[in-house]
Amino acid sequence: MAETKKTAAAVEKAAAAKETVKAETKSTVKNVEEKVKAAAKKVVDKTNEVKEAAEKKTAAKKTTAKKAPAAKKAPKTEVVLQYAGKEVKYADMVKKATQLSKKAIKTTVKDIKIYVKPEENMAYYVANDGEQIGSFQI
Repeated sequence: MAETKKTAAAVEKAAAAKETVKAETKSTVKNVEEKVKAAAKKVVDKTNEVKEAAEKKTAAKKTTAKKAPAAKKAPKTEVVLQYAGKEVKYADMVKKATQLSKKAIKTTVKDIKIYVKPEENMAYYVANDGEQIGSFQI
């Protein structure tokens, strides 16, 4: 019988230990659940903050994204010199003077001035501030 008492006592200890483990497990599970809930709430709060910030940014872009009115373009122009029954286009004179200057100085023409003398039937030009001077018949 002594063995039965020892076994009964061991069973009671085991049952008590089992109840203690159950209680500790429930407590641990509750703690973990609370921590998970708290972490989930933080994630939701952070997500809401990011959404609100994105909405504010989008709203700000919409109000500042107004287009400025288009700049007015200069009208297309063409200058034609008429004299003694002849017509000479300004664009043609610039093109010819530029081509002659490029051939002579073999670099880029930065600026060009053209002087037209209809009575002589000639155009005189100065390119790149005097680097090239020449003339051609118009």
